[in-house]
Amino acid sequence: MNILDILHALGWKIISADNFKQIYVITQSSERLARAQEVAKTYQVTIDEMCFDETGNLYISFMDKKTKEFVDNYYHNGMDPHELY
Repeated sequence: MNILDILHALGWKIISADNFKQIYVITQSSERLARAQEVAKTYQVTIDEMCFDETGNLYISFMDKKTKEFVDNYYHNGMDPHELY
């Protein structure tokens, strides 16, 4: 699992990705739009916080690069370290 996999799992469509700079341009997938009844919007996000502890709990939060506002987060319990790439 990598950052792009995580964004897809959260229901985001990746428009562009710069893994070196950790900047991702994303918009809601059609499934997310239907589920959340949101208005389609494009975000340029970066990783705000990332934590992986000894029990395999992974937490990542994404923030809007320009406004510094929270966009989304991901939490996974019991992930094996070899599952991250």
